[in-house]
Amino acid sequence: MVVIIMNNKEDLLVKLLGVYSRNFGKNLNINKFNDLLSTFGVDYVVDITTINDLLNYINTNPKYEDMYNDYSFSRDVNYVDLICEILDIDYSKYDIDSKTFNDIVNYVTTFQELRNGNLYANKLSKRFEGISFTDDLINDILSVVNIYTNVLPYLDNQEDVISHGDVSDVVTKLNMKQRELQNLSRKYNKLKRDVFDSTLFKNKALEELKNIHIDKPKAIEYKKCLNPNTITLVVSLSDVHVGLKTNDFDKDILKKRLHDYIVSIAEYTYSHDIDNIYIVNLGDTIENIYMHLNQMASVEMDLSHQVAMAVKYVVEFVQDVRNLGYPTYYIGIMGNHDRLNPNVKQNIVGDGVNTIVNAYIEANQDILDVNYIEPYSNIRHLLNVHGKDIALVHGDYDKVNKPDVISKLSNYFDNKVDIVLSGHYHNLFIKTLGRGQYILQNGAFFTGNPYSESLGVSASASQILLGIDTHGNIDVRPIIFK
Repeated sequence: MVVIIMNNKEDLLVKLLGVYSRNFGKNLNINKFNDLLSTFGVDYVVDITTINDLLNYINTNPKYEDMYNDYSFSRDVNYVDLICEILDIDYSKYDIDSKTFNDIVNYVTTFQELRNGNLYANKLSKRFEGISFTDDLINDILSVVNIYTNVLPYLDNQEDVISHGDVSDVVTKLNMKQRELQNLSRKYNKLKRDVFDSTLFKNKALEELKNIHIDKPKAIEYKKCLNPNTITLVVSLSDVHVGLKTNDFDKDILKKRLHDYIVSIAEYTYSHDIDNIYIVNLGDTIENIYMHLNQMASVEMDLSHQVAMAVKYVVEFVQDVRNLGYPTYYIGIMGNHDRLNPNVKQNIVGDGVNTIVNAYIEANQDILDVNYIEPYSNIRHLLNVHGKDIALVHGDYDKVNKPDVISKLSNYFDNKVDIVLSGHYHNLFIKTLGRGQYILQNGAFFTGNPYSESLGVSASASQILLGIDTHGNIDVRPIIFK
């Protein structure tokens, strides 16, 4: 937000008054005008006195009169440049002219991955050759796009244009309290739409859970550790792919490997002083029958049953970990197979199987005696363990094989990232970058599927245990399944 200070930013308010009059006609409403200011990123509330001052500027100063007319009558107002002026962004310092910057903003506005919090410089560089997309330029673009996207619904041109006299006649009828209520109503309605969209499928899928019986866990007291240098254990649960069926993988093999995984976790706790256990579900909990329609022969249950069984398997896994006797936490993010609409361009952000699993665990955390942690976003989370910051990602949006993934995620979270923990590629990958920085990529619970075989890729089924003691020492323990 930008604070507009009178006596040196009047021109911006005059321009925005022109924008308002052009798009809303003669029915000036101070609440709507203030709403428009807020939408443009201006943190300034206009009252009657300010309006009268603006009218005096417009009526007595040819500069402001021309400015007002330009923005109220012209049909080619450059809103991106206006937003840049408000944000005090000088794109010329990047050797970019107004047209190029506008083209970039318009492209990014429709760039699908931006909705999930991503914007890749290499993709923009391919689209706009000869431009160096530095972090500063990316941040400026995102700042403009964030406002421009909200401004677009206001820009349905109207033929009626407000006159100065009309402004004077109606300003006395404006009510600041009404504006406050309108803003609250607008925010409430947006939240209501988001909640409704994300719960439609969740409610349907939860119906399937009525036939899934999950036993209440045994009452187990927490184990006490006498060693002051204890270890927090981070348990990866990545690429479970419930419903996948290949020559050497099905639900029975998955259940056996989940059991073997619990045994490995238990063995680790027996030989270390554990204080807490974090279970981090990194996505692709289901195979998703609609993900690759040409591979439908490689699934053994329909989507609703995949969802129901995913909840059952994950909750039982959480129970088994909790039964080891340590305070247990659960975090879950979404993988690309978890999308309920396999078309990423049509899927509603947050509409994924992880939302259903998370909702079930959150609703039953007291019964399960686990602590649910709401993820930072639907596809990423930053977990701090004994001073080490761990970026949890699936890997479809954040390419962990890129050398700059840690710096990008550090910029995204506005926090230095020490460890990136991911999945997605179905093969175990451990890389150290020095100074205690790691990139850790989990395998999957299967060794391959038709897609990986078509790529000529094969790997052992595997997961990663990550131990961090109170001094920040890191122990990476890969678990390989037979």
